[in-house]
Amino acid sequence: MNDAPSFRVEHDSMDHMRVTEKCIQGVTADVENCRKYPEASAELITALAPIIGYENAARLFQKSLREEKSIRQIICEDRFLSTEQLDELLNLPALTTGKR
Repeated sequence: MNDAPSFRVEHDSMDHMRVTEKCIQGVTADVENCRKYPEASAELITALAPIIGYENAARLFQKSLREEKSIRQIICEDRFLSTEQLDELLNLPALTTGKR
C-alpha cells in the first residue's frame, strides 16, 4: 500500500492551516477604501451614460480623473443629479447583480 498520496494531502492541509493562521485570520476589509475603487471607475459612469448622455458622462469622467475625485463627488459638485438620484442610480449591489 502506498501512503505517499495520503501524506501529501495531510501535508498540504497542514500548510493551508498554517497560512490561514499566520496570514489570513484577523484580516478585515477597509470598507471605505473598498468603496473608492468602483466609485472612481469608468464602468460606473457607463451606468449613468443612458441617463445623462454620453457626452456629459465623458466630460464628467474626464473631470473626475483630472481632479482625482470620485464620479459621485463630481456629479454632486456640478449638481448634475440630486443625491437621491445618484443613490438610486449608483446602487453598487443593484448594479453588480443586474437588479437595476
